[in-house]
Amino acid sequence: MKSEKPWTGKLYFDKTRYQENMKLPLDWPRINQFPEWFTLNATQEYHITDINKQTIGDLKGEELMQGIVLKMTKSDSQKVFFLRKGRF
Repeated sequence: MKSEKPWTGKLYFDKTRYQENMKLPLDWPRINQFPEWFTLNATQEYHITDINKQTIGDLKGEELMQGIVLKMTKSDSQKVFFLRKGRF
């Protein structure tokens, strides 16, 4: 992410809307598929690394869906990586 001026806000992550909202067993593309690029499992833990600030933390998917606060200064950029714990 990049900001040309100071900015404070939240980064929200998506849930599997076909399961959570519609209670469908799978995402059916032929019935107006919900676009889902990076969805989280609410009970899974994720490992978060901010490359610029060298901060590392572990959060559950449910916490990430509620949003994480980001603060950026003028002309700042952030590179944040998220990995499912136990996967790598």
